[in-house]
Amino acid sequence: MTEKELRALLDSMTIEEKLGELWQPQQLVYDKDGVLTGAADTNTYTPEEIYRSGSTLNLFGIDRIRKVQEEHIKNNPHHIPLLFMGDICRGFSTIFPITLGYSCSFDLELIKKAYRVVAKESAASGFHITFYPAMDLVRDPRWGRVVESAGEDPYLASKICAAMVEGLQGDGLDKPDTIGACVKHFAGYGGAEGGRDYNTVELSERTLRQYYLPGYKGGIDAGASMVMTSYNAIGGVPSNCNKHLVRDILRGEWGWDGVVITDLWATSSMTSHRIGDDINDEKYQAEVSLEAGIDIEMGSCQFRWLADSIKEGKIDEKLVDEACYRVLKLKNDLGLFENPFREMSEENAEKLLKCDEHLDIAKKLSTESCVLLKNEDNALPLTEKSGKIAFIGPFVDLSTTSGGAWVLTNDDESGSLHNVVNKHYPGNDFIFAKGCSGLGREQVRESKRFSQYSDEQNREKDISEAVNIAKKVDTVVLALGECPGMFGEAKSRANIRIPDVQLELYRRVRAVNENVIVLVFNGRPLDLSEINDAKAILDVWYLGTMMSEAVTNLIFGKESPSGKLTMSFPSFVGQIPVYYNKLPTDHRKEPYWSEYIDDSSSNPLYPFGHGLNYTTLKYGKTVFSKERFTPDETITASVEITNTGDRDCCEIVQLYIRDFRATVSRPIKELKGFKRVDIKAGETVTVQFEINEEMLRYFNIDMEYVSDAGRFDAIIATSSAFEEDEMLPFYLDK
Repeated sequence: MTEKELRALLDSMTIEEKLGELWQPQQLVYDKDGVLTGAADTNTYTPEEIYRSGSTLNLFGIDRIRKVQEEHIKNNPHHIPLLFMGDICRGFSTIFPITLGYSCSFDLELIKKAYRVVAKESAASGFHITFYPAMDLVRDPRWGRVVESAGEDPYLASKICAAMVEGLQGDGLDKPDTIGACVKHFAGYGGAEGGRDYNTVELSERTLRQYYLPGYKGGIDAGASMVMTSYNAIGGVPSNCNKHLVRDILRGEWGWDGVVITDLWATSSMTSHRIGDDINDEKYQAEVSLEAGIDIEMGSCQFRWLADSIKEGKIDEKLVDEACYRVLKLKNDLGLFENPFREMSEENAEKLLKCDEHLDIAKKLSTESCVLLKNEDNALPLTEKSGKIAFIGPFVDLSTTSGGAWVLTNDDESGSLHNVVNKHYPGNDFIFAKGCSGLGREQVRESKRFSQYSDEQNREKDISEAVNIAKKVDTVVLALGECPGMFGEAKSRANIRIPDVQLELYRRVRAVNENVIVLVFNGRPLDLSEINDAKAILDVWYLGTMMSEAVTNLIFGKESPSGKLTMSFPSFVGQIPVYYNKLPTDHRKEPYWSEYIDDSSSNPLYPFGHGLNYTTLKYGKTVFSKERFTPDETITASVEITNTGDRDCCEIVQLYIRDFRATVSRPIKELKGFKRVDIKAGETVTVQFEINEEMLRYFNIDMEYVSDAGRFDAIIATSSAFEEDEMLPFYLDK
């Protein structure tokens, strides 16, 4: 449609029809054949209301989607097609690593390719929008949804968010193999108190803008179609009615005019925040949400009250028109008025889902996502020197490798580590054993939530068998970590250690065999202090469809690890929040110092940017092309890196900058650039970064986004674990 035709359509709609476009009922209003059913909402919605609705979510099955679309177009007063949206966060059929995992690849091009795969498979299966990427900055690993984040750094998050949006939306929404991206959760959702999901967030305006907003803005600048608001309140104002966030910043300052959608039931959940009035809470909540800039309410149907609000003069109808037009325009951008079925077909799906090309991309991203945290005495990779090897642990035979983090297609089965190792190394005399269950009585207690991961009856028998095996082999590979379902939405944990039953297995095996290698399966940074005496630790996260293939290739040396942590691992839980880009303090010496009296360090066990290779590297001194520059110039920082080992590697080289003096306190170091660099054994390479004035900007004491003249310090390093006095000065002149 042309814009004129779209405006004419809007003008021809009644207020009830316009409000219908702003409502997204759940898939439960349709049965398995795509026919309206009263099973979920018998006493809530009429068929007429559902046929006026503008979208639905998480409705799977090509035949079912086709039937729903056909019936909706036929029965909608203006024959307007539905938008089909879904939580397709890590892939449709080809499942990719968790976001926190693939962020460790620092590979923007590969992430973009992965989300092109997500778009192609989703579009062929009938979807138009995915509720992703989630780019909530997180500094507290207790929060379950850290699994969906890119970690603790705003610069990296902004780059990854942009890559994901570009992958999903391709060359434009008018292309049938693309889907719209929805950036979430706007805003500050990852700052929840105590790491408790849905909880209060308290951020200053400066902290919000400097650290929490850049991740979302990366996707906005890349052209994201939608934004989803978050459940939390900031300063007591829920995001769903936060006019400052949506109208002032998102639409005003950033100039974005896409569709804003709530999270599920977020309009009605404002009752939990005690937002309402004494007459009609639902009506009041609908009014303040629309006024704040919400276009679609997911799940709830409170916007229907707005017809009365308009008649009463409480709401200007033009706000409804603006929201409805944005929804219609999104449908038009996707080409739904001309082709409501786009790329969807069984034939296309059969060609694309889990095709070889997509699996290759998944395996490469899975390989690059793993992080080698420790490798004492070159325990990895496994070779003939490793001798007789036993694979022990509750995850050795795990085949559902996607975990509990937003894989809704029930298509995430892949070969277990046991099966894949045997497939690639037939005839080897490996030993495999369960060792223990994923959880013991300590975690399950009276709750049945995770009882499927517990086998207390066989606890002693399984551990004793593992100990006997460990006595007879040269090397033990222990597969330990979090069970699927222990991370994700509503999966906050106060104790982020490896579960007690697994720690018991580790201690008893380690007591009889010191040559222990640990593979950590996890959806968040964990407190690994109790297993840190292992010879080697490889964090393998949850990697999706090609997990076991990637892990097998890494531990046997067919591939080399290159991942770097994007979130710090604490030395102990009491440190949390622990993150690399903290603000400085002048209290650094006893007795008046900013440290813990029962532990002399506030440093993490494994910091942001840390990750080893199967070789050794030597970094030279950072050198600047010149010491001073002006705002219209750039300078170059460079470093020589030598591969002093006997294996080729890929090193993620990182540029950190510090503002030495400013009008407000500034972080002790900030990531400002990174590059993946291939370095052959014995080779020396020179790596360069350009530094410009824009990289030095911050929100000053007057909340202006500017740079100051004066001294800055920088270093090119292998991780954030360097001393401040290692950084070298350069100067901005104005």
